[in-house]
Amino acid sequence: MKKVCLVMISAILLFTQCKKEDAELVDNSTDFVPVTFEMSKDVSKSDFTNILPSGNINWGNDNNIEYIYLGVSNSHLYYSIELAETVRVGELFELSAEVVESTDRLVFSGMVPQNLLWDAKRCTLYYFGNNGNALEGTNVTNIYDEKFTDCVIGKQVSFAKQTGDIRDLGDYHLASIPVRINTLEDEENNIIGFDLIAESFNNTMSIAMLDLEGETALGGTAAALQTYTLIWDGAKFVESCEMLEGETMDVTGNVGKKSLIALLPIEESVTLECSKGRYTFPILPSNTLFVGNVGYGYDETNPLPWGDQ
Repeated sequence: MKKVCLVMISAILLFTQCKKEDAELVDNSTDFVPVTFEMSKDVSKSDFTNILPSGNINWGNDNNIEYIYLGVSNSHLYYSIELAETVRVGELFELSAEVVESTDRLVFSGMVPQNLLWDAKRCTLYYFGNNGNALEGTNVTNIYDEKFTDCVIGKQVSFAKQTGDIRDLGDYHLASIPVRINTLEDEENNIIGFDLIAESFNNTMSIAMLDLEGETALGGTAAALQTYTLIWDGAKFVESCEMLEGETMDVTGNVGKKSLIALLPIEESVTLECSKGRYTFPILPSNTLFVGNVGYGYDETNPLPWGDQ
């Protein structure tokens, strides 16, 4: 088998004495400024070309627009009367890039309140696949803050239905990258924007090549691990993968003997099962391609072997 991321406000006391409602302490009416992240198009989302000739999962999708999200802490800050403490709210800010064949660069850009970022601040960029903008009917859902209902504090991605086609893997492609903020100023030292400095994305999911010919459902604990969530927990952004016990993955209409299925990571033994047998992973790490024997290219590479149930 080949195993291929305060200013102290003295008025808090005043709020507790004079206000009966939660009081917001951070005013985000500040000017929004552009934030950009630039990378070479030659840096693919994933590179499995040492096993699959078409294993370069490149940037781009049906709409030729890619979306990534900058996780920023303390987007909103308010004093909660009920909790008797200051509540900090983190937010995911969207950056988008048009994938144009005529250029070798990919430039993501978006707008963020100028007071939330500063030079050398550390944040994380998140990629939620082709459907990261969470349009209705896709496998990605936005999570909003209860108080600030237009503030996206997380995303949830479903792995419950897959075709095994390499062209559909982008819908389940999860990745993140730590970034450092670089401040851009004009000649009068006014902040006019920010650049994000980073190296490369780290994939969260893994991929397994499976013989699913004639199969409509994929079972086992690895297949039941089918919900990924990123959410602000009050102090930081937290990633988690939920196992829906007893649930199966819908693989109806899969591409057959060499189906490529995206899997979520877990640090314990899990299985995949179908009518052909079972395969056991001692652990299921991230950023890994699981196949049977490795040959020269796709035709000579075999899927994981199904064993006895």
